Amino acid sequence: MMYTIRVSDGVDKVIAKWKKSNPNLFKKYKKIYKELLEHPKTGLGHP
Repeated sequence: MMYTIRVSDGVDKVIAKWKKSNPNLFKKYKKIYKELLEHPKTGLGHP
């Protein structure tokens, strides 16, 4: 089952900035985002 994540306005700009200025942070973001889509109640983020 795949879930949907809603994000705030302007998040695209922040993510683009991370991708350019801090690739390690961007990789962590992608990993957590993917994990949240697949398993929102467990995993890396522990929401």
